[in-house]
Amino acid sequence: RPVGHGLDNDAKVWSTGLVLIDENDYSTSAVLRFGELNRDGGSGNNSVSAAAADLASLDLSHKRMVGTVLVDFGLGYEKRKDLLSGLSDSVNRVYVRVQRNF
Repeated sequence: RPVGHGLDNDAKVWSTGLVLIDENDYSTSAVLRFGELNRDGGSGNNSVSAAAADLASLDLSHKRMVGTVLVDFGLGYEKRKDLLSGLSDSVNRVYVRVQRNF
């Protein structure tokens, strides 16, 4: 079993991303992923997808210092299509992280 990875044993996922950093050290990033999960369609050993599925996702984020605090926020969208049943499922993600080092 993989440890610390979002995909299981037989996935094939392609990712591409872009990071823009401006003169104030603010960063904006985008990551696009698409691929196939559980490609052999077997069940039991794949904790991410019980059946073969197509995956598409997009994540956008922005980081900036506000005084002495790092603020990181982002949003994402993920869609999975079960290739056996043809049903699709989607998930929206939003996060905010505030970090201050002492």
